[in-house]
Amino acid sequence: MKQCPTCNRTYPDETLVYCLADGQLLSAPYDANATKIFPNSESATTSPSSAWRSGQAATPSQQSTSTRRIYVAGAILFLIAGATSTALWVRRANREPQAAATDAKPISNLKEGVTQPEKTEVITRADLTRALGGANERIVAAGYVLSDITPDFIRGLMQKSSGFKATIVMVDPLGPANIVCQRQRDEEGDQSNYANYTEIINKIRDFRSPAKTGSWIGDRLKLGVIDLYPTLAVMLVDNDLYVYPYPYGTAADSPVLKFTNYARNPGGPGKVFDDHLNKITGYRSTVVDSKTRFLVTEDDWKRYEQADINPTHRCK
Repeated sequence: MKQCPTCNRTYPDETLVYCLADGQLLSAPYDANATKIFPNSESATTSPSSAWRSGQAATPSQQSTSTRRIYVAGAILFLIAGATSTALWVRRANREPQAAATDAKPISNLKEGVTQPEKTEVITRADLTRALGGANERIVAAGYVLSDITPDFIRGLMQKSSGFKATIVMVDPLGPANIVCQRQRDEEGDQSNYANYTEIINKIRDFRSPAKTGSWIGDRLKLGVIDLYPTLAVMLVDNDLYVYPYPYGTAADSPVLKFTNYARNPGGPGKVFDDHLNKITGYRSTVVDSKTRFLVTEDDWKRYEQADINPTHRCK
């Protein structure tokens, strides 16, 4: 016998599925003893799974409750799975930038104000001459004759830029060791005309001339001499460092080392040359016991203005 869970009508025909009065799904065959309470019997709230395990069919209300529970359990599982996937995705996203940062190769940062690394290259004497002509801020130079650095050349740079400054130190043609004559004799032999001696003295005189750079001496221009045997010239042009060696017998053909952007990133291979330049010129800091003598007083200049410029009297 089956029973309608809504109107409680009973039907002896167990082949019926729906109630003839209200169309509800009929229950399993009705058992009059099902409503009796027996000792050790299961509670009326027995779960559908318990009923299924005991071989009993669940009522429509039990089926509805079971369905809701299944939906709730499915939703919970869906939320758990979603949260787990999200956590894994976030964890992976956090790892990937770190790995990318580790594997990435360093690149040059070209933003303004960011220091760029020093770059070393070999250039020609002509390249150095062009670099000197393009100076905007400063030239600091120490060397033998410094043929490219003349008073007219320095005057042009100072007129081009009101902030331009220069520090120049040459080998002293009147020094007690007579180094200028000795160097040229080593290069050209006893038959040399010793033209460098005359050239340096005339250059010092021209620097003193008010018509050229004399009005800037002591302010934007420092000129000095040193009595040391010349082996190389070192020049700082704005922020680039240049090294021009004087190999024995081949000075005119010597290549030039260029340390690009050195002043903004000092150190590395160029440091030994920068230290040499600073020791002679003191452009970075005052150097104790430097042998350079800057021409400041009237007596300093008078020696070169009154000097005998005939090299045969000095060098032979």
